[in-house]
Amino acid sequence: MKCRMGPMIIAIEAGKHALPLLLAFGIASAFGVSVEDVFQYDGQADVPPA
Repeated sequence: MKCRMGPMIIAIEAGKHALPLLLAFGIASAFGVSVEDVFQYDGQADVPPA
């Protein structure tokens, strides 16, 4: 099975995808940095209306 991460990474960078917390920690760990070094949070949830 092939994993296509490109579209997800683009969506995350554009702020169009809410990243699960465990995945965020996994990405930060893979780079050997803290979550704060990889991701920024401005205090507002950017959730599209249902």
